[in-house]
Amino acid sequence: MWRKKGVFVKRLLLSAFIAASVLLISGYLLAGMDHSAFITGPFKNGPEVTKTCLQCHQQNAQDFMKTVHWTWSARQKIEGKGEVELGKINAINNFCLSLIANEPRCTSCHAGYGWKDSKFDFSKAENIDCLVCHDTTGSYKKLPTGAGHPAYQDMEFPPKSGKTWKRLI
Repeated sequence: MWRKKGVFVKRLLLSAFIAASVLLISGYLLAGMDHSAFITGPFKNGPEVTKTCLQCHQQNAQDFMKTVHWTWSARQKIEGKGEVELGKINAINNFCLSLIANEPRCTSCHAGYGWKDSKFDFSKAENIDCLVCHDTTGSYKKLPTGAGHPAYQDMEFPPKSGKTWKRLI
């Protein structure tokens, strides 16, 4: 009898693994789907692209805005302190050191547009940068000091370097 239960559990786990794999792969394929038939530019800036995405993907945006990828914060239990908010948003880290000291530079990695100071509006779906994850050209990159924005015009960067950072949108 126990042997039958063991086989059942193994089959159940294998079925769950296969179902989860199919869902992950299909989600990946859909995320990489060519949207060129649905989306036409030109666009003036990243938030305009996001507004176009939101016409079909409003629920995806709402779900994304609940993740640590958006908030850079999560409730964590610390022994002796209880539950606290921790994450890149309020901790010293090994890349930018402190977000507060250098928000436009540090937030250039954030999946959003315009986080240049503490007034960033995390409730606005238009601030999500869809292209940072869903660009299919391989050419999308954010301007290092652009508070999450790519370059909207050709510009010299770093300043006085003679190097041109190309316009993306």
